[in-house]
Amino acid sequence: EFAQSKKQLELASSSTSSSAGELSEASSAADCWLRFWASAAPLMLLIDLPFVATLLHAFFPWWPEFALLWTAWLTFPMTDGAKLLTEAAAPLAARIIGGVAA
Repeated sequence: EFAQSKKQLELASSSTSSSAGELSEASSAADCWLRFWASAAPLMLLIDLPFVATLLHAFFPWWPEFALLWTAWLTFPMTDGAKLLTEAAAPLAARIIGGVAA
């Protein structure tokens, strides 16, 4: 009985560690998506809205390709664009928010 309960305990602990690994993996994926949207959404709104609203995209025919490359740079893990952008912007945002709050 002792050996059987020991086996059950080992199986339970191994399933717990695998689910903990899955949880950290899911957390990492969520962190990547949050970084992407925190970086991309405000810029997409600021950049694309005036182009669509005022027909400026007719004067910049390369704009869709540029937007695609920008999104790819932010998204792809090999370029790590969203992480670079958020790490560069975080001190500036903290300084601006700190200056407003003070």
